[in-house]
Amino acid sequence: EAYLRNRNETQAKLAKLSNNNHRKSILKSKERNKAKQKKHLVMQMNAISEAYQIVIDEQKKKEYDASIGVKEQ
Repeated sequence: EAYLRNRNETQAKLAKLSNNNHRKSILKSKERNKAKQKKHLVMQMNAISEAYQIVIDEQKKKEYDASIGVKEQ
């Protein structure tokens, strides 16, 4: 009887360890996914920022060209 109780306790401990490891691996996986999403978001924000800067630069150039054109006339 003591042997069976010992064996059952050991199996319960092993199952608990297994569940903890599984839970940890799921959490790690979620963390990796969050990191990938964050990286992707940062890349998108950088691309938007670059595109916006190009538009601003073009607008400034047009304004500058217009002011030169006005001065030449």
